[in-house]
Amino acid sequence: MNKTVRNILGVILGVVIGSPVNMFLINISVSIIPPPEGADVTTMEGLLEALPRFEAKHYLMPFLAHGIGTLG
Repeated sequence: MNKTVRNILGVILGVVIGSPVNMFLINISVSIIPPPEGADVTTMEGLLEALPRFEAKHYLMPFLAHGIGTLG
């Protein structure tokens, strides 16, 4: 198979597999590591108010989701 065609198929396959994996991990992250008490992360305003109360553990799942989604 031509190297260019293989690379294009690899990118397309990476998007098709990586995007759902990323979305799945982001969606379940709230049940694994819940947001700070009283934080409403469903709206942009609520998220901006809650950000100062976030700890390092709250950034772990989005970091892993994007990393694992890239490897998928």
